[in-house]
Amino acid sequence: MGVNYLDFGREQKVELIEAAKGVYHVKGSDHHSMAVEMKDHVVLVEAPFFEERSVAVMKAFEEKQFDAVEIVLASLRTRPLRNLR
Repeated sequence: MGVNYLDFGREQKVELIEAAKGVYHVKGSDHHSMAVEMKDHVVLVEAPFFEERSVAVMKAFEEKQFDAVEIVLASLRTRPLRNLR
């Protein structure tokens, strides 16, 4: 599936880099996310893969005083299906 869990079980570092006004690149792991501030909530694009990472990202959002995350958008990347009859 191409998922790397190198950070699983380790201290989670979260870096919020403002890419544009109200748009943040959420870095610190091999799987990055994006946060978009709306008027009264935050949209999170690509949720973290495991609980420790999710907790760290939410803590970083609290420290940045973001509103609550109300929408999470996830993309699904699949491999081509082969040998189907």
